[in-house]
Amino acid sequence: MRIQRWNLVFLIGFVVYVCIRGVFNQRTKNNEKTVSRVDALEKTLIAIVILGGLLLPVVYLFTPWLAFADYHLPAFAPWCGMVLMVMALWLFWRSHADLGQNWSVTLELRKGHQLVKGQIAIAIQLHQFGGNRTQPEALPHHRTPPGSEPHTQARCCRLPSLLALRCRTSSR
Repeated sequence: MRIQRWNLVFLIGFVVYVCIRGVFNQRTKNNEKTVSRVDALEKTLIAIVILGGLLLPVVYLFTPWLAFADYHLPAFAPWCGMVLMVMALWLFWRSHADLGQNWSVTLELRKGHQLVKGQIAIAIQLHQFGGNRTQPEALPHHRTPPGSEPHTQARCCRLPSLLALRCRTSSR
């Protein structure tokens, strides 16, 4: 692992992210599911999240395979990234906490499922995607310099595309 201060900060945030997901996964694993809409699209979206949000950061931190794309950012950028990461982790935790036993990784309803109203879940549409997508990109360990056209445009299009696909699936 290339031990640098900001990589260590990212790793701590990454571990917190995985722990939040693990705790809520453990709490809801015995829920009796009454409706499950896990189809090929849902599995594909989960695979994309695992690859881009979990696997690639680990590859970057623990191998030299992606070092060819490293670049330098202004000194304030990591501080901004840390603030964004903390906010994203809070949002991720808060959304899970608000959903409580109604939370699931995929599109599922449990026995006794209730509509969650009045919390952050309502304030931010599809909040977990927002929290989940912000966290891995928060710190400037990512390779693409700001404004680099192909990657920046792809990143800007990726989230709306995933949200549109997910909304279409969840409204069926």
